[in-house]
Amino acid sequence: MIFSIPTLIIILLAILLGYLVYRDAKKKEKEHPALRGAIVTILTFLLTPVILLVLILIIALLALIIFILLMLI
Repeated sequence: MIFSIPTLIIILLAILLGYLVYRDAKKKEKEHPALRGAIVTILTFLLTPVILLVLILIIALLALIIFILLMLI
């Protein structure tokens, strides 16, 4: 297993917290247009763990496929 359960829980909680902050900032953006930069920053930090998890999953799947192909030869 690539990640342990507590690590996955922490990552999911961080994503949830980032989403809640993003939603709150999106509501206040109408009153304060300067929040647009903050929203972009929040989205960047919100999406980074998701992108990293997807990349690690792709690498793990490729390694598994290569391993299976090598075992068949």
